[in-house]
Amino acid sequence: MVYGGIDWSDRSFQVCFVDQEAKVLEEFSIKKTSKGFYELLERARCYPEIELAIETYRSPLVDFLLSQGYRLYWLNPNRVSSFRGRYKSSRVKDDRFDAYVLAQVLRSDKNSLPLIKPLPEKVERLKLLWNDLEVLLKEQTRLKNRLSSVLKEYYPAFLNCFEDPFSPAALAFLKRYPTSREAQQLSLSDLTAFFETLHVYSDSYALKVYENLRSSFQVRPILVEVRSHLAQAITQQLLQIGRLIKDYEKRLEKASEEVEELRPLEGIKGLGLKSRIGILIYFYHREWKDFREAQAAAGMSPATYQSGKFRFVHFRKGCIKWARDLFTQLAYSTLLYQPWARLYYDRKRKEGKKHYHALRCVGNIWIKILFKLWKEGKTYNHEKHYIAMTESLIMRLGA
Repeated sequence: MVYGGIDWSDRSFQVCFVDQEAKVLEEFSIKKTSKGFYELLERARCYPEIELAIETYRSPLVDFLLSQGYRLYWLNPNRVSSFRGRYKSSRVKDDRFDAYVLAQVLRSDKNSLPLIKPLPEKVERLKLLWNDLEVLLKEQTRLKNRLSSVLKEYYPAFLNCFEDPFSPAALAFLKRYPTSREAQQLSLSDLTAFFETLHVYSDSYALKVYENLRSSFQVRPILVEVRSHLAQAITQQLLQIGRLIKDYEKRLEKASEEVEELRPLEGIKGLGLKSRIGILIYFYHREWKDFREAQAAAGMSPATYQSGKFRFVHFRKGCIKWARDLFTQLAYSTLLYQPWARLYYDRKRKEGKKHYHALRCVGNIWIKILFKLWKEGKTYNHEKHYIAMTESLIMRLGA
């Protein structure tokens, strides 16, 4: 068996092949072109049995090698950094050495590395749409924070006029009247007529805006002149990104109708479509050995440091960050709909754990449940699980 390590950079890939005795067979570099990919393929075909390790699972090269039937293993860049000390005591680092480390780790620690598997086309479409939607939502949050900061400088009255200053109606108003001077010239009837065009018919809505505008204080003209242009630019971006998010949500909903694997998750109350898709992507992410491995990778279970009589349990920093966010949000959204989740959360709070710590404890239980559903292909039964949790609690109290 031959083991290959592929270290990637912006313009090229560095490749290293080693045999079972850890002897280096080949070291070479290929460009990120079709010619470079086929050069790697030609060299790899010289060996009857070969497996490859790479630092990323999102790359055209990964797709190309999977389509050719090769087995690829993924090694997180942070793990590569920790493995370097095994093969060289100095802190020297370059792409050639990293490719060598990847090949050697694959040779010696293959069983601990996740195998990259091609996703079914329907699931891959969902994953790509879900990832893009996450990017858009984060960008929307960033723009909202920036606009809020700008408005606090030159137009603070606007933030008091609307319960949600980033709603479509509020952004349309800001786009039309970007300064307090322009907005103060409007009468109550003008405001009512403007909001009616946006299908906001409440008289109290227009009255609240009118009163807040009248009570606003004047800001230095030069600040208003400069900052209003920036606010207008950010507003345009927010309106555009809002339309994109709605479009992606529709596309995501349509694509999800074709994926049968989402059906078992529909019985979980409080779990939205976006969360269900995230769970599906997580369990497709790799072949989890057991639920404990899935809990640890998502950052839900704590990490334990033990040496002799000393034992310390601490927050797990090394994890899949988006998975931690996903299952924390899942735990929070199900507190209202799943009585067992609420009881477990309250119990952890009484033990002295903080809000997010208690949510991670609930998320930890959810991963155990979802892992079993995933493996057995069953649908979540709320009543059955609630009875099982109650019996378990009674047994523990009795003991």
